[in-house]
Amino acid sequence: MTSDAVRQSVEVTCQASKDWSSPARLAAGQRWRAQAAIMGQGVTAALVEVARIENGVDVLDLASGEGDPALTLAALVGDHGKVTATDINPGPLEIAAEHARELGIQNIQFQVADAQRLPFESAAFERATCRFGAMYFPDPLAAMRETRRVLRPHGRVALAVWASIDQPCFQVFVAPLLRHAGGPVLPPEGPNPFRFAQPRSLSNILRQAGFREVKEERRMVDRVWTGSPEAAWEYFRDHDACFRALVERVPADTLEKVKSEIIAGISGFRVGNGYDLRAQITLATASV
Repeated sequence: MTSDAVRQSVEVTCQASKDWSSPARLAAGQRWRAQAAIMGQGVTAALVEVARIENGVDVLDLASGEGDPALTLAALVGDHGKVTATDINPGPLEIAAEHARELGIQNIQFQVADAQRLPFESAAFERATCRFGAMYFPDPLAAMRETRRVLRPHGRVALAVWASIDQPCFQVFVAPLLRHAGGPVLPPEGPNPFRFAQPRSLSNILRQAGFREVKEERRMVDRVWTGSPEAAWEYFRDHDACFRALVERVPADTLEKVKSEIIAGISGFRVGNGYDLRAQITLATASV
């Protein structure tokens, strides 16, 4: 990377850290923690499957945020395994550690770490996972090279990222906002959750990083919100830092109308006691 690119990368990372560790976002994460955990179960289950998580393995979880999927992984690896949860943002990681203490989970440790410069010895882990984090690494190739370095021979990495924005779990929020706010969906200089929406773009990074047996697949997963549609809107508004600028562009005198449209849209996905905004994700796996 050129010096200008490095500087811009650092600036974006710092701004993202501020957004994702903002008091409003952390408060939203705490408030809706139970519903968010249920909503993420489909993605986590898919990631666990392709990562081949089993009893006794040592797992590095990158961009762990508020604890998903690291806490689930800790339960699966058992007393003879261990999970190391990492994130560049200390705020969400503190919430994850608090949740682990509440649940009595002891085979997990938490460490603030930059995925592009991991503070671990080489060949320290058997598995590496990342759920919805790889899109935000300023230099994903450097992050994957580091991941390969800290994996043992025959170790395995598994990544889950978003597919296209053109799917219900985003459009139910984004389409009404755009109708009233206009402009770009995402700031061009900001984090992009759809960075790897193009097929094979993520698996190409893994190949460049030196991994072998690289595979990539698209998969639909359930994404069930068990709270009210109103709560889903509040969660999106306060928790999703990437769309903050879009929400803030909505004129104050039309915000209630936008909210009503979003709530009506979510209500159309009612399934049982929740709302299933099914999501398409990309899963990429590789071996050392």
